[in-house]
Amino acid sequence: MEYLTGKRGLAQNTIDTWRIGWAPDGWRGLRDFLRNRGYEDKDMIGAGLLIEGENGREGYDRFRGRVIIPIANERGEFIAMGGRGLQGEEPKYLNSPQTDLFDKGRTLFGLNIAAPAIREQGTAIVVEGYMDVLGPWQAGFPNVVATMGTSLTENHAALLRRFAKRIVLAMDPDAAGLAAAERAGGLFLGIDSPDTVAHSARLADAIVSSNEVDLRVAPLPAGQDPDVVARESPETWRRAIEDAPTFPEFLLQRLMDAEPIESPMQARAAVDRLRPVLHAVSDPVERSMYVQRVARHLGISEDAVMERLRAGAPVRPGAPRRRPEQQAPLLPEDVLLALLLKHSALRQYFKNYPLTLFTGALEREIFSRWLADGDFFLAEDGDDPVVSRACVLEKKRLPPLTAAEAARAAQDKVREILRDRIVLHQAARAEELAEAERTFGANKVAELAMATWRGGMPDERDRSLAESVIEELQLGLSIHRREGPGAA
Repeated sequence: MEYLTGKRGLAQNTIDTWRIGWAPDGWRGLRDFLRNRGYEDKDMIGAGLLIEGENGREGYDRFRGRVIIPIANERGEFIAMGGRGLQGEEPKYLNSPQTDLFDKGRTLFGLNIAAPAIREQGTAIVVEGYMDVLGPWQAGFPNVVATMGTSLTENHAALLRRFAKRIVLAMDPDAAGLAAAERAGGLFLGIDSPDTVAHSARLADAIVSSNEVDLRVAPLPAGQDPDVVARESPETWRRAIEDAPTFPEFLLQRLMDAEPIESPMQARAAVDRLRPVLHAVSDPVERSMYVQRVARHLGISEDAVMERLRAGAPVRPGAPRRRPEQQAPLLPEDVLLALLLKHSALRQYFKNYPLTLFTGALEREIFSRWLADGDFFLAEDGDDPVVSRACVLEKKRLPPLTAAEAARAAQDKVREILRDRIVLHQAARAEELAEAERTFGANKVAELAMATWRGGMPDERDRSLAESVIEELQLGLSIHRREGPGAA
């Protein structure tokens, strides 16, 4: 209670409304309680409440000595828990694992309580953590939900779209917070290279286009978490949400501010940095508006910006100009589905692939039906969204390929999809380690990692952190591993 009411400033009404509680320090208190209620250990393990013991040992409680924040789905059914350690435990926040009930990519903390306010105000504010929801709620801003440290997914956007079209990401503007904002909608790689910017911008535009949402980002005052801003400076919070720029505007401004523009060479380099974001905006009117703003910022004409965007380099006199691309580039999953729909013979290669190869429910259903009948979409049933989406994908323009070339192209796309997911998972692990370094210090984390890498067995208290360090390292190696002939 000292932590909740003193450090966090939560009122008793907030604690009661959100059902915040406490998990005792014992190892088997919850297990014994549930056993007495007739539940079996396998049910508790399946629900994420119990950790399975090793080498035949009995299972033990996952949450011990932590403040507990129950997690409900949009219908108010409790499906998971979040636990906040108070004694320097690592990780600081411990969530239920992925279960049949709990999928972070499809769950938004607080939506069951925030839904009426989101519908009434026409805006859903998305933050990262539990406390970032509770602070604004207590301060009179009830339309806030949290992704619980993950990226905003298409499933999240579709869920929020049922209540409002305007989605505002309110992130802590320090390095980690801005990186989190850029991860939303798949923007998890930041602005470190043209390839990562292009990948991120395409995914963000795909979320906006497929769900018809207005996605915006509201950077908050430096060094202040959302719950602090909302409680201590409500007018600042209100203004930040109201004035939040669109996602492309936010990213373009970050890129334009990255380096000074004092010469034609620097202006050309700036346009080149901005090109992936501008090309990713599929709506030509919206893209034209951003081109206008970029031109004003750089002090050059819109035609000059468009010329650079179209060509990527100065156009030779007399050379025909390419027409600007009017459609956003396809995502790897879309390209893979388009390949499969155009080449039904590929079913022999993909019959053992799981549906989870695709992240969206619609795409999974298309893949499922294609496995059963490679030509299912030829009926072109306009009332069936699965068939309609499949027809759109099948009509996408792809290079003419032989059967062997199509098989190789499809396998390449599978590798690209899996690599992207590894990158996303590594980003989440890197966040955990950054938090650990802030809590314990970089030297302690490095010493623990080195000892574990050399085969040392960490204490029970440090085991989770050590495993995270090793996993992050292995993920990094897998991402950057050389591929192709002669690969090590």
